[in-house]
Amino acid sequence: MTQERWDVAMDHFRREVDARISVQGAEHLDVATAATNLAKCLMELRQPHTAAQHFLKAHRIFQRHLGPGSLEVAVATLEIGRAYHAGFREDLALEYLSIAFSLLQPQKPRPKSKICATLMLLGSVYFNQKDYVSAIQKFE
Repeated sequence: MTQERWDVAMDHFRREVDARISVQGAEHLDVATAATNLAKCLMELRQPHTAAQHFLKAHRIFQRHLGPGSLEVAVATLEIGRAYHAGFREDLALEYLSIAFSLLQPQKPRPKSKICATLMLLGSVYFNQKDYVSAIQKFE
């Protein structure tokens, strides 16, 4: 999509988050979904720090409603780690990606693509930290 279309999508999701909060309350699951969509647009617009804040909001809501072991919480945790990695906050990326990996492992059925994405991101974080042994282990 073009930059202009991502801007339009971002504006739409910002309005949706605001509308859902005013109608359904700040802790409704639909707010978490809209916040996730907004965060994904922000990632495409290369605004990872702002995206991380929206992923964190969604994570908190998913965790409260669906429990800490839910797939939605695991995926939100992965996305937080991805956002921090994109924003060069490797310390936070490592923390959230490690948690995401541990949350994704026991899921049934196993979300293999999410597990692979998490391992690739962890490898990239270790590589950026010049921890090449750990990077190689994650990429294997």
